[in-house]
Amino acid sequence: MNEGIIEQLRTEMPAIFAGKAVDKYTGGAVRWRTLQNMKFRGEFPKNILFKVGKKDVIQRDLFLQWMKEKYG
Repeated sequence: MNEGIIEQLRTEMPAIFAGKAVDKYTGGAVRWRTLQNMKFRGEFPKNILFKVGKKDVIQRDLFLQWMKEKYG
């Protein structure tokens, strides 16, 4: 994944955001439903998500690092 795209996403995404918003922030390139399936199968790092009440929240910088490693 191009470093310029990562930096653009970093400026557009808040530091933390609800997991459901990942579809919107990535233009549908990464889907929340897919991340949930990956989480269930143990393929998505647990440290990227944390709970706020009942909501799963994504930590932007860890998520973008994972995206860069996963998708090159």
